[in-house]
Amino acid sequence: MLDQIRQEAGNLLGIPVASIDAAMNLDVYGFDSMAAVDLRTRLEARLGCKIPIAYLVDMPSVQQLSDRLTSGAQAEAGGLPTSLAEPGQEAAKTRMKLQEFALTPVQAGYVFGQIADGVAGHVYLEFQIDSLDIPRLTHAWNLLVERHPMLRAEIKPSGRQRVRQRVPVYEFTVHRPGDKLKLDLHLEEVRARFAACLYGLGHWPLFSIEVTIPSSGPAIVHVNMDTSIADWTSADIIYQEWYRLYQLPELELPPLEATFQGYCSQLDALRASPEGVRQSEYWRRKLANCPAGPDLGKLTARTGPPQFRRRTATIGADRWSLLKQRAAALGVFPTSLVLACFAQTLASQKKDLPFAIVQTHADRRLLGAPGRSVVGPFTRTSVVIAEHIAGRSIEDIASRMNIQMIEDLESRDICAAGVLGDIARETGHRPKLTVVFTPRLGIGRSAGPLSPSWLDRLTFTAAQTPGITLECRVSEVAGELLICWDVAEDSLPINRTVALLADFELRLRLAAAEQPSTISVIAGPVPFTALQRVYLAEAFRIDQGPWAEGAVYQEFDVENFDLRRFRQALRTLTDCEPTLTAGIAEQGWLPRNGKETVALLVNDLTLAGNSAMQLADIRTRMLGQQAAAKAHIRAQVSLQGKGWARIHLAVDMIAADGFSTMLLYVKLFAAYQNANVGAPVDQSLPRPIADHSPSGAVYWQQRLQDIPPGPTLPRPKPHAVRPFDMKVPVARLTAADLDIWKTLRERAARHSLSIDSVLVAALNGVLTEWNETDDRFKIILALTSRHVVAPDAAAAIGDFTALSWVGGPSPECSLAQHAAELNELIATDLEHRRSFPMEAMSKLGQGAGTGDRSHQCVVYTGAIAEPAHAWPEAVKFGFGAALTPGVDLDCFVHNLGGRLTVHWDYRPEAISDAAIASMFDAYVKLLDQLSGDDRAWSDVRPSVRRRWMAEAGKFGQAGGRL
Repeated sequence: MLDQIRQEAGNLLGIPVASIDAAMNLDVYGFDSMAAVDLRTRLEARLGCKIPIAYLVDMPSVQQLSDRLTSGAQAEAGGLPTSLAEPGQEAAKTRMKLQEFALTPVQAGYVFGQIADGVAGHVYLEFQIDSLDIPRLTHAWNLLVERHPMLRAEIKPSGRQRVRQRVPVYEFTVHRPGDKLKLDLHLEEVRARFAACLYGLGHWPLFSIEVTIPSSGPAIVHVNMDTSIADWTSADIIYQEWYRLYQLPELELPPLEATFQGYCSQLDALRASPEGVRQSEYWRRKLANCPAGPDLGKLTARTGPPQFRRRTATIGADRWSLLKQRAAALGVFPTSLVLACFAQTLASQKKDLPFAIVQTHADRRLLGAPGRSVVGPFTRTSVVIAEHIAGRSIEDIASRMNIQMIEDLESRDICAAGVLGDIARETGHRPKLTVVFTPRLGIGRSAGPLSPSWLDRLTFTAAQTPGITLECRVSEVAGELLICWDVAEDSLPINRTVALLADFELRLRLAAAEQPSTISVIAGPVPFTALQRVYLAEAFRIDQGPWAEGAVYQEFDVENFDLRRFRQALRTLTDCEPTLTAGIAEQGWLPRNGKETVALLVNDLTLAGNSAMQLADIRTRMLGQQAAAKAHIRAQVSLQGKGWARIHLAVDMIAADGFSTMLLYVKLFAAYQNANVGAPVDQSLPRPIADHSPSGAVYWQQRLQDIPPGPTLPRPKPHAVRPFDMKVPVARLTAADLDIWKTLRERAARHSLSIDSVLVAALNGVLTEWNETDDRFKIILALTSRHVVAPDAAAAIGDFTALSWVGGPSPECSLAQHAAELNELIATDLEHRRSFPMEAMSKLGQGAGTGDRSHQCVVYTGAIAEPAHAWPEAVKFGFGAALTPGVDLDCFVHNLGGRLTVHWDYRPEAISDAAIASMFDAYVKLLDQLSGDDRAWSDVRPSVRRRWMAEAGKFGQAGGRL
C-alpha cells in the first residue's frame, strides 16, 4: 500500500518516487487541494475503492495515508468514472503544426474584457540585478522566446490565436534617469505607462521588458506580461529558466515534449468525451440560476479605464500555522477556511443575499508530466456560491465551502466561465461576477526547495484583470500567508477597500483561535474619533501617494542592549495596548481576538558597507509603510557594536496622539528595564464620549464660521526643492532638553494662563513675523485632553486629541494679551470637545486645514503632561520625524523629566529651509526669554511685511533669499 501511494504521488508531481520521504507531509512536496483530489482519484482507480476526502485534507505523509487506508475506514468499491488514460502522452509524442487554434474560455474573457473595459489583463513586476550585463540578459530572454511557443503568440482579430514560427530578436529599452528624484519620477512614469498598456489584436510581442540603470545601486528590470499568454505557474517557469540562462550562458535546457497548443487539442477532445459531457452538465446545473457577485456598496462611476492598485496584508508564520491546524481539525482544506473568511467579509457589507465568487485554478494535468515545463495560460475557473452566510459559524461556512470546492475540482477540466458564456448566449442573461479568489497554497515557490529565480529579487509587483473590481490572491511565502488584493480603486472607494482588507485579515486571525466559539463572533466596533476620521480620509486620497498615512518615526540609542529583553518588552506593550493591534473597518476599530505579535526585524550595521544608506532605507521604509490593516507600531533593531543598538520605532497617528506616542515610548522602555511590568486588568479599546446635542453643533458652526486660512509663509525657489536622503517629504528641527520648563510654567501660572496658551501665543508671534500678508491666519491645536474625551482612559494609548482652531494675534497685541485670549478660547473649545467640530467644518465647506495650498497648514501638538515612569538613562533620543497628512508645519512640544523639547516637522517643498530655520531659532529664543524676562511678555512683535515696507526690501523678495 505504501509503495503504491508513493508511486502515484511521484507520478502526479513529476518527481522521482525515491525522493518522497514516507514520513514527510505531502504539502512539503507541493501538494494542495487540487493535487489531493487528483491523488484520491488515482488511488481509487488503482485500488478499486472509495477513499474519503477527509483522509487527505491535512496533507498527511505517505505513511499516515497508508495507515488510514489499511486501518479501518473501509472504502466502498467502484462507482467513480475512470480518469483519462495516460493524459498528455499523445501531446508529448506529436508535434503540432503552427496554425491558428481556438482561445480557451479564460483567454476569450480577457480579450472581451479588454475590448469592453479598455484595460488589458497583465502582471507587471520589477526585480533588481547587481552589475547587470544587459547583452547577456537580452540573449537569455531571446532563448526563452525561441524555446516557449506562447512567448511568440499573437491573438488574431478573428478571435483565435497563432504562434509565430520566427520573430525578430527582442531588444530591451534602457533608461538612465540620473539622481534619486529623477529615478522616483521615472519609476512612477513607467508603472503608470504599463498600467495603461494595451496589446492590440494581431500584435506581437504580448510582453514588454525595459531596464533602468540608476546612478548608483542595482539595475531595475521592468517586465509587463499579458495574462493571455502565461499564468502564474508559467511565470515561475519563465523566471527560473531566465535566471539559469543568464547565470550559465552555455546551458542547454532539455527540449519540451508538449505545447500549449497540444493542451488545447486535448481540451477539445475532452469536451466531446463522456467525461467532458458529465462535467459540462455539472456546471450547467450549478450555474443555471447563478447569482451575481457580492454587493460591494455604491461604486464610483468611471470616466475611463479602471485604475488598479495592489494592497497587501500578511498573516505571520505562527498564526498561519494555527490556521492550517484549525482547518485540519475541522476536516477542511486551508483554502476552504480562507475562502470562508473572505466570503464572510464580503457578506458583511449588505443584506444576507447569495452571491458568487469566481475561483481560479492553474491546472495543466491534461499534458501529464511533459507539461510541467510548458508556458501558457492554463487558468481555469470555477464559481463558488456563497449563501446564508450571516449568522453561521465559520466552521459551518468552511465545511460548506469545502464540499462545494471538492465537487468543483472533480469537474474542473471544463471551465465554468465557458459554461456561463453558453448559458448567456442561450438565455440572454449573464450574471455580473466582479470578485475573484485566486488561491496558491501549498504550491509554487513556498513548497520545498526550488531553483533560484528572478522572482527572489522582486521589489514591486502589480496585476489587473479586465471586468474585475477585486481579485484576492492568497499564497504561502516563507511560511507566512501573503494576501494581495488587486482593486479597481476608481470604482471601489479606497477607504472601503482598506476597511474590507482589514476585516478579512481580522477574520483570518480569529479563525486561527483555538476555541471554536470565538470564531464566529466579532466584537462590535469602537467608533473613530473625529481626528481619526480625518486621518483616514486624508490617508486614502489617491493623490497622496505612499506618504499619505500619518506616522511618527523615532530612533533611540541604547547602551548594553539586550535583544531578548527588548523583544519581551515589545510583546508586553502590544499585550497591554489593544489599540496598537486593532483592526480598521468602516464602522470603527475592531478589537483583535487574542494577542498579536509585532514583527521585530534585526540587522547588524557593523556588517553593512554603507551604514548611512542602510539607515536611510530603514527610515524610508518605516515611515512609508501602509499599515492600516496591520499592527500600528513597527519596530526594528540595528546592532552597532560594543553593546550599542539603535531602536527604530514607527507609530501610526491614527492609533496614538502626541502624548500617547510619548507614553508609548515610556511604557516600552519601562518594560525593557523591568521585566515584571505587566498588562493592566482592563485591556479593552478606549471609547470616546460623544455629545450629539444641538447646542454643541451650533457652538462649532458659529465658532468656525469666519475662521481664516493658514499663514502664508516663505516658499522655496523651485530649484531649492531637492530630494532628501530619506526620500521622505518631511524634515525635522529639534531643540532638546531645554531647562526652562519649571520657570516657564511658573510665569504662565502667575499670569493665570495654561502652559499651552503661552506656547501657542509664542508660535503665533513668530508666524506673524514671517507671514507674507497682513491678513490674520489660523493654526490648528491638537491638545491632550483625556479627561474630556475618555475619563476612564488616563493611561491608555489612543487618540484623545482635543481640537481647536485659533487665529493669529491682533495688531499691536502683546504676547501676554494674546495668550490670555487664547487661554479663554481654548478653555471654551474644550468644554465642547465631546461635540463634533470636524462635522461643523465639513458643513461649512472647510477642511481640517488642507486643500487651499496658497496658504500653509500649521499645527501645534501639545504633549505637556508628565508620564508616570522615569526615563531610563541608558536610552538616548535620536533622529525622529512626523508625517501628518496635509500638514506643512507641525510644532510638537513635550515635557520629559522636567525638561522641554521642541520639534518642528515641516515639508521642504512647502516652506523655505532658510526661513524655517530662522523661524525655529526665533521660537526657541522667545521661549527662553519668556522663562526669564518679564519684558518679553509685553512685547509687540511686528510683521516681516511691515518691516519690508520700513526697510526697503532688506529681506529680498518673498520666499527667495531668506
